[in-house]
Amino acid sequence: MDIDSSIIKKAFYNLDDEKKDRILHTAAHEFARKGLNKAKISEIAEKAGISKGSIYDYFRDKDALFIATCEKALAESRGAIESVISPDKDFFEQIEDIFRRGMVFVHNHPDYAHMYLNLSACGMERFADSLSKKVEKKTSDFLKSLIKKGIEEGHFRPDIDINTAAFMINSLYIMFMVAMVSRHYQIRFKEYMNISRDEEISWFVEDKITHFMDLLRFALKRPDK
Repeated sequence: MDIDSSIIKKAFYNLDDEKKDRILHTAAHEFARKGLNKAKISEIAEKAGISKGSIYDYFRDKDALFIATCEKALAESRGAIESVISPDKDFFEQIEDIFRRGMVFVHNHPDYAHMYLNLSACGMERFADSLSKKVEKKTSDFLKSLIKKGIEEGHFRPDIDINTAAFMINSLYIMFMVAMVSRHYQIRFKEYMNISRDEEISWFVEDKITHFMDLLRFALKRPDK
C-alpha cells in the first residue's frame, strides 16, 4: 500500500535546513548500520542532538522517519546525477557520466547505498509502493527514452528490446554502486573480475566502467555505425 505522506508532520518541514539535514543524515547512518528494525529512535535523537520526544513532534513513528530519510537520499542522488546529464552528449557519453558520477556519490554517501539495499530485505515490502516506484520510475523512463531515440535516429540496432536494454543498464549500475559499500558485493565483484588484491574497490569499479561502455557500444550500435 502507499504510505500516507502526512505521517511526516508539518513541524518537520518548518525546521531550518541545517537541523533537518542533521536529523536525516543521522537517521541514514543508523538505518544503514543497523537496519530499520534495530535502529532506535532514542539513539538517533541523541546523536542528532535533539530529544527523543522531538522526533515524535516531527514524525508519526520510525517508519515515517525512514521514509523522510529515503526521500532525502533520493533527492540528493537525483540532483547529483542530473547535474552531469547533458543533451549535447551522445548516449554513451551520458551513460558513462552517470556511472562515474554515481560512483563518486556513493563514495561520499555510503549510508544511502546501504539504505537502498535494505529496501530489498525481507519485511520491507510495506515501503515498496511509496519508495521503490519513486526510485525506479524516473530512471526507467529516462533510459528508455534515450534508447528509443537512438533507434529512431538510426544509431542503434532496430531489433533492440528497449525495456530489456534499459533494465540491464540500470541493473549493472546498481551492481557497480553497491560493490562500493557492501562486503558481499565486493567479494562477488572480485570473484567475477579475478581480483585477488584487497585494495580500494572504487579503483576497480572505475576501471570496469570503461569496459562496460565498450560492451554497451558493441551491443547497441548498428554494425555500419
